[in-house]
Amino acid sequence: MSAEGEVRSPWIVEQPRLTGKIQLAAYDPEWPALFEREAIIAKAGGRS
Repeated sequence: MSAEGEVRSPWIVEQPRLTGKIQLAAYDPEWPALFEREAIIAKAGGRS
């Protein structure tokens, strides 16, 4: 499979086009805890 095919394969419909700017940020040591919190929220059914 080509790289383009690998990028498109997870999408059921056409993948969204990213037209805005992408902001890169320096690593924040608090990120692992924030991602863990988001994972717990997602497993619990999301936010209300």
